[in-house]
Amino acid sequence: MSKFEELCKAYAASRQAYRESCEACQDFSEIFIKQMSDYLECQIEKQNQKFDEDGVLHFNPHSADIQADFISKKFRIAKTSND
Repeated sequence: MSKFEELCKAYAASRQAYRESCEACQDFSEIFIKQMSDYLECQIEKQNQKFDEDGVLHFNPHSADIQADFISKKFRIAKTSND
């Protein structure tokens, strides 16, 4: 096995471990939110939570899109003012 193949194998294993860790954290947060809701006797009427590609939890499924739009607009404004 070449050094490149070893690096590829190590990288793939690392990415897999990272994905598994993210999924475990996301599963925990869903359980935590549900149990806190039960404990506080404050039921969540709509469970529209969604994780974006970075693993950030959004309770409004459209908030990730809104945030991305805001960031891209802010970047465009900053970029044009620096030109």
